[in-house]
Amino acid sequence: MGVSYHAWVQGCGALGRLQAAIAVIVMASRLEKQALIHTRDAYFKALVERGAQNTLFLDRSFYALRDVRNREELVIGVLVEIRGSADMKPTTIHGGRAG
Repeated sequence: MGVSYHAWVQGCGALGRLQAAIAVIVMASRLEKQALIHTRDAYFKALVERGAQNTLFLDRSFYALRDVRNREELVIGVLVEIRGSADMKPTTIHGGRAG
């Protein structure tokens, strides 16, 4: 993931293991969406520093990720339904070929 052991230990000490893990998940989701993070270790340390200053709201970030994922699943579900409906259209014969 690009986070050093030293940064991870610092993160766990400042935030606790659960919050540090959520910070890594947030970072991973940004990377998945092609966010430009030059140094992952420095990015994680910045998240930890914000957490230590009580200016990091990982719960909001985590719920936002959940909401984005739910919307993506909904869109995929709708597309599957649309495709399934299109596949069930009656077939007509034109000039000896089904079409």
